[in-house]
Formats: sequence, C-alpha cells, structure tokens
Amino acid sequence: MNQIFDNDVESFDLDGTAKLVSPQEEVSFKGMRPLDCLVCQMKECYKRGEALVATLKGLKVIDNTYYGTHSSQDCVELTVIFYAPPKRWMDLINRNPDLNPKAHCYISEYHCPDEVVTGMSPYAPKYNVFDKKDGKAPYKNFPPQIDALPVKALSYPEVNLFGFCGDYIVQYSPLLDRLFTSEPRIAADML
Repeated sequence: MNQIFDNDVESFDLDGTAKLVSPQEEVSFKGMRPLDCLVCQMKECYKRGEALVATLKGLKVIDNTYYGTHSSQDCVELTVIFYAPPKRWMDLINRNPDLNPKAHCYISEYHCPDEVVTGMSPYAPKYNVFDKKDGKAPYKNFPPQIDALPVKALSYPEVNLFGFCGDYIVQYSPLLDRLFTSEPRIAADML
C-alpha cells in the first residue's frame, strides 16, 4: 500500500470515508493513516460478525515508476475485502436444519427478531458444524489452510462452500451494500 498510495496521516478524504462507513453515526478518522483506518474498520466488522470489508475515499496516489502510478492521477476510492468466513454467515449455516442436523441444539450469538428457527432452546448445548474437533464435513475446519506450495486439492463441497462464502460476503456486507446498491438487503434472507 505504501508503494502506490500516500500513507501519511489524514491523506485521504476523512469525512467522505466516514459517511460511507457509517452514514447514521458520527465516525471520526482524525489523526489516522489510511492503513490504520482500514484496520479499524475491519475490527469493527469483526466485532459485529460481518464480512471484513473496509474502504477509503479520496486516497492520494504517489509517484512510482515501477507500478506506473503518478501523483498527478486523481484520488481513488479503495475497498478491501478480506476473504474470511463472517461469523454471521457461519451462524446462519449452523441454524439451518437442512445444513446442520443438530440445528435445534445450536445457540445463536445473533438473534434476529424477523427470523424464526424452529426447535431452538436457550438452554441447549451449542453445536457448531464448523468446530475443528466435532464439526461436520465439509464445514469442519473451514476454511482449510491453503499454502502456495504444496497445492492442496479441494473437494467439490469445499469449493462450493468457498463460493457460498464469497457470495455472502459480496451480497450481505453492509458497506458493500452502501457502496454498490440503492436498497440494503437483510442477511437473514440468505438461507
């Protein structure tokens, strides 16, 4: 990031970024470098169980002949998506009886008043299909650790799970929703 964009303190549109990130609340990024602002936004998304998505508006481009960038270029908007399974997506899968045979035993971290999950008891033990020890394939240990070498073969269900996760990230991230659509969607409609 430091090789293409100016990473000095407040070297981006603070007010424009704050309005994109949280239009209802007063958010301040004063005194922050762009990278710090991205990390701050992702931490907040993680706390809410949402997809890790962050954006910057009015980011200044710096001269770098290797990458072909010039400071005379216009400022850009940068949106970063960290591809990791959002906690709310994992929660939706765990509460779906078609995907989790013990959904009735699962205690959700996120309670949505518009959503009805049958058989849910507030005192039942939590059963998580993503659990590393007791999970259910292909969810168990998702996402798998994939290193550059050696290349690991993924099963069809694992590949599909990566696709479903990516779809959820793009379709149900509140920030991406504000950036690219006019009407927000509700995550509960996915499953």
